[in-house]
Amino acid sequence: MSVAFPAFHRIQHPLALPLPEAKQRAKQAAAHLRWKLARENETELVFKAGLSLWSWGEEVKVGFGTNDVLVHSQCRLPTQCFDHGKNRQNCEQFALAYNS
Repeated sequence: MSVAFPAFHRIQHPLALPLPEAKQRAKQAAAHLRWKLARENETELVFKAGLSLWSWGEEVKVGFGTNDVLVHSQCRLPTQCFDHGKNRQNCEQFALAYNS
């Protein structure tokens, strides 16, 4: 469980696909998780995850480097310092959906 303002979690994976294919796979993974695409640029996708009992929702950023993919989930409410494991869960669920 993160203790920060706002609470967050991040994971890093090696980039094993060409960038366009990796971005498409990330969009498919997010759609599977029912996240909405908020914005996109050349090297980053930003998704909005929905509300839950423990959170007002999260913003999940997927950044594409030259050799890796960084997934960063953080609470949308700036004063939320405890996420009850929701951001870690977002990162892990995204990784599973992305890799399947």
